[in-house]
Amino acid sequence: GSPNRIKVSITSVGTPSYIFIRQSIEGIYISDLKSGTPNAKTVTLRFGCCAPAGTYGVEFQNGYPPYRGYVAEYVITAAEANIDVVKTITIDLDKAGVWVTNNTAGLMLSWGLSASASYFAPVLNAWFDGSNWATPNQFNLASVTGGIFELFDVSLTVGTVAPPFVVPDFAAEL
Repeated sequence: GSPNRIKVSITSVGTPSYIFIRQSIEGIYISDLKSGTPNAKTVTLRFGCCAPAGTYGVEFQNGYPPYRGYVAEYVITAAEANIDVVKTITIDLDKAGVWVTNNTAGLMLSWGLSASASYFAPVLNAWFDGSNWATPNQFNLASVTGGIFELFDVSLTVGTVAPPFVVPDFAAEL
């Protein structure tokens, strides 16, 4: 397993409005994806996770109002439960909406872990107006005492195939 991961651990069962992990990407780093234009590209999100069995959602959203969102589901099967697995989601980026190309949030990726109905996307696998980021099929991690969700080795790649994850050279990146 990757040494670089984020972990959410449930210590007591509850009914929160929502739990999610969100990563914002500055507009300067996604400007070549041409979101908000007729030439918007296709991208593949590749990530590793370790989680209880269930259906989870990932939202792609612009970072500037009016918000545009896209929610896709992925499934952790019983055989994949609580072990490291790699998931991929391929989408066509939004041809509408306002997508900034400066140093503010250009694209936000959100992994849903628990959500009430008020956060459910109106549609799945299609762009919509709004910022709802969960799926009606969302597994409720908060219902499992000791439930753990780990996210690691995330990459966003142009095209329909994501290469294996390579840990970046942090010194070179900075």
